[in-house]
Amino acid sequence: MFLESAIFNKKNIAISGRSLNILSDARYRFERGIDPEYVDAGINIMTNLVLDICGGEVSEHVYAGKADFKKHKIDFNCSKFKMLCGIEIDKKDQINILVKLGFEVKHNQNVLSLLVPTWRHDIIDEVDIVEELLRVKGYDSLVEFPLDNFSVKRKPVLNIVEYRNRLISAALVKRGLYELVTFSFFSKMSAALFKNDFSPVVLDNPISQDLSIMRVSLLPNIIDHFVNNIKKGLKNSGLFEVGSVYYGEEEDDQVICSAGIRSGNILSRHWSTDNREVDIFDIKKDAYKALEAVGISSNNLNLEKDVPGWYHPGRSGSIKLGKILLGYFGELHPIYSEKYGMRIVCFELFHNNFPKTAKKKYNKDYTPYSLMPIKRDFAFLANRETSSSKIVSAIRKSLNGINYIDLLEVNVFDVYEKTLSEDDDKKSIAIEVILQPIEKTLQENQISDISSLIVERVRKDTNAILRE
Repeated sequence: MFLESAIFNKKNIAISGRSLNILSDARYRFERGIDPEYVDAGINIMTNLVLDICGGEVSEHVYAGKADFKKHKIDFNCSKFKMLCGIEIDKKDQINILVKLGFEVKHNQNVLSLLVPTWRHDIIDEVDIVEELLRVKGYDSLVEFPLDNFSVKRKPVLNIVEYRNRLISAALVKRGLYELVTFSFFSKMSAALFKNDFSPVVLDNPISQDLSIMRVSLLPNIIDHFVNNIKKGLKNSGLFEVGSVYYGEEEDDQVICSAGIRSGNILSRHWSTDNREVDIFDIKKDAYKALEAVGISSNNLNLEKDVPGWYHPGRSGSIKLGKILLGYFGELHPIYSEKYGMRIVCFELFHNNFPKTAKKKYNKDYTPYSLMPIKRDFAFLANRETSSSKIVSAIRKSLNGINYIDLLEVNVFDVYEKTLSEDDDKKSIAIEVILQPIEKTLQENQISDISSLIVERVRKDTNAILRE
């Protein structure tokens, strides 16, 4: 009987096994490495088993090749364990653990010179020694503590512009709109339809003729995709996009915008709900929610009638913060509705005009109230050209200096524009004001004074008077 005990180069075994596609127990063991010192011990054990069971005589050893190997040496600094793990093991205990694990240890002050056991092919560097010590010490002994470098102020991953874009996207998704990403180009036909005061940037080498001009509005591409979805039977309620538009070739001519559209019924058909078609108030709320997501209060916004030519002249408006234009909303002009074959409401917001701030959290602190709110209705007689938003703004301004109440809501609940007996050029606007006492219940004289302030401020700002 010829007994063989051998060791092979694990790299060669792995390469040969893969190339020949041989899956065997020998390959599994050798390519992962075995203890080279166990070759002689292994054949001696097997020889003794044969003699005990079968008997016989043993011949001389025959050697082929040379087992030339050296134990791997690692210089380990004992202080590294605490630095990496945050807990401390005494140097004597570290030496004791390593010796029991088979390491040969020579120590020089705080540095240990270690010879790795021949059967531990996984021990390569100091961190492996730390792992062995921690494994024996116990992972449950680890203590949580903040790392020192976390105290250093790091540069945020997202700048304020990117952060705002994500907040707006999240707010519009909550409103039920689906986000899409389109090309930054559109066709000459779209450029003619949505023409503004800027000269469009024409590409020298466009992808196609339908994508030959840098877009000056997000709406054309969104509408085209919406119409295609409808033709394919996808009855989604609305789409939006956050991206850039291009008013010229300079860097400052690139403006970040968000835009969204809606069309059709506001809800899917259901037996328990009376459905209705989307209107400008739905799209106005979309725009306002996007602005509120970045910390712009709707209480400070003004509505004007100056809008681009693609909006309906009587069913649209511009959103302004003071004199700063933040965006547009409304119904598309009837010419566009006829072209696209459907009535579409939309909005556009211009992020570059938003107030500059480094603030990243815009949520208001929750204030609990223990007293019941107070509701008061006012009917104002105003000129037909006076917008309800100016009256609402005047009401809010009138209550700014009162510190014992909070203004919860100002709601326009009725507008009567038919001929009034008093004056043909007038209209009636009914507004509900909800006040919240803070410290104690308001007295009648306090409520009367507040009402007088509201009426006087509305008269001063809009020339509207309280209707008798």
